[in-house]
Amino acid sequence: MKYLRIRLVALVALSSYCAGLSAAEGDFSPENMALAASLFKSNCAQCHESGDADQHAPKKLVLYYMSPGKIYRALTSGPMQAMAQGLSLDQRRLIAEYLTGRELSSASEPPAPLQCRHDRNWFDYKQPPLASGWGMSNTQNTRFIPGEIARLSASDVKRLKIKWSFAFPNTDTPRSQPAVGGGTIYVGDQDGDIYALDAKTGCAHWHFKAGNDVRTAISIGSWDSKRKPNKPPLIYFGDASAFAYGVNAVTGELVWKTKVEDHPLARITGSPTLQQTKAGSARLYVPVSSLEEGMAANPGYSCCTFRGSVSAVDADNGSVIWKAYSIPNPPTERFKNAGGIAQFGPSGAGIWNSPTLDERRGRLYVGTGENDVSPAENGGAVLAIDLKDGAIAWVFQGYPQEAYNGSCRSADRANCPREFRGRYGLDVSPSPMLLRDKNGKELLVAGQKTGDLYGLDPDNAGRVVWRRRITRGDFNLEGVFGMAAEDNKIFAGVFDFKRNPQEGSYWGIEELGLYAVDGFTGAPLWRAPVAEHCSSKDQPCRGYSAALTAVPGMLFAGAVDGYFRAFDSNTGALLWEFNTAQKFTTLNGEIASGGDMDGPGAVVVNGMVYVNSGYATGNSAQRPGNVFLAFSIDGK
Repeated sequence: MKYLRIRLVALVALSSYCAGLSAAEGDFSPENMALAASLFKSNCAQCHESGDADQHAPKKLVLYYMSPGKIYRALTSGPMQAMAQGLSLDQRRLIAEYLTGRELSSASEPPAPLQCRHDRNWFDYKQPPLASGWGMSNTQNTRFIPGEIARLSASDVKRLKIKWSFAFPNTDTPRSQPAVGGGTIYVGDQDGDIYALDAKTGCAHWHFKAGNDVRTAISIGSWDSKRKPNKPPLIYFGDASAFAYGVNAVTGELVWKTKVEDHPLARITGSPTLQQTKAGSARLYVPVSSLEEGMAANPGYSCCTFRGSVSAVDADNGSVIWKAYSIPNPPTERFKNAGGIAQFGPSGAGIWNSPTLDERRGRLYVGTGENDVSPAENGGAVLAIDLKDGAIAWVFQGYPQEAYNGSCRSADRANCPREFRGRYGLDVSPSPMLLRDKNGKELLVAGQKTGDLYGLDPDNAGRVVWRRRITRGDFNLEGVFGMAAEDNKIFAGVFDFKRNPQEGSYWGIEELGLYAVDGFTGAPLWRAPVAEHCSSKDQPCRGYSAALTAVPGMLFAGAVDGYFRAFDSNTGALLWEFNTAQKFTTLNGEIASGGDMDGPGAVVVNGMVYVNSGYATGNSAQRPGNVFLAFSIDGK
């Protein structure tokens, strides 16, 4: 997640990010890490640390976010095999662990998933997409699943039990939200795998290999359930190398692959949004973010040249129709820092969330991250973008003329922008939600890391209708990955990843938990402090950062301590909980692990609940995992 990424990047820049990470004894000893650093410098750095803007080798920071297994395979049997021919297998392993800060548990391939036994007609065209994209049942990103799709009542939720589990290979932070259609679950993982799993049994129909980490939700093209389409539908997603994909949903074959941003640190973290028309045409709106702001912590880095963007892509062939930058003006050299290193601007305002579609007004809404450098422009904002040509129609900023990058936490602040006002998180991180009441009135609801929730008028250039602050913090707070809505109610989670009641904190523990407010007035409805539900003495009460999911009468929330909970959406009362931070025996007999819950939210379809567990971006307070869980009533 981005708030941890900022801290970690500074450590990466100093080549000391491995310190303090849990691993097998000796793997991360100073001697081993010094050897690995030397091996990397003599064999890899010429390309991976090059300042050449045309160099296509992923930078060291990008490698950090890959799995150690992926890097090891690249060095032993993949594209880097020739470059690593002078290295032993143990040396290649050291490099993989050094770059990622994580232990390579096994150099061998993990067991293959249990394969389905079926004929060629296994795909069920009578079941159109039931859950698709970040919003799951809509492109307004309310994360609400109607009762006729969820088919799960509050009276039955206490009977939820594990039906089956699936182990993601070479993964410790599964961040892809699944989609369900054709009787199939589509989900990605950290190693760039996409799996088509049977929704009921969990066996695998097919497997596709993308080029890098897939942390986006999967979207599925629609079809008429009354007849078989002329051609198979596609699934859509993005990866951490800024490629968007269209893949055959039935066969798993690649149909198209498009690079939407060439900046070496660009990545797709927000889920692409699929727009389909009655005429049959479709567009994919692909948001782009980057890892560059943290690189500013290195005084020797020439910061910064990335601008956030959204590309409108033809969903049939992958061609780019238009591209809209969050900052219209390209960066130019502004000055040299104290070390004589050129600094560029404006930059930043990456788009980390999924675009919200407003077909009625012909608009697309996105939230942006903060500006990386001066001058501050369109950072920490909600942008309204014209669907026809990508022109920015209006901009809303709760805290205008502020900026931040990783240098602001360093001692010398060599590259810290002059607009830094002491706030370490300005992102409008969750996707804006477009609400509509029973009378047809609409309002756009946004959340910011400053602790603010906003109700914005989409008909009046984003004018603030209401504003409510639900925390006193400005770094780790509400709705980082996704808020949810049911009718007029909106739900947001508050967390603190450093939370430890015994060691003090940024703010009172009573603030951490879930909040419900009226979506059209901002009036508070209820709150559920996490302190009331902490179930483990060993894990601190850190609240909720994972995206929330609403179904009629219930709210599903994954806690940072690994507990998965369901609440009454009208009162906030706890209805059910399950500890995911444990071991699970999967269908093929492999042992998978759960951990902290963060990132994507749950998907509820046909009485079953699907969710990932495990989240470790290098912070020692977080527990990794690699399990995908399927719950059903009584486990049947």
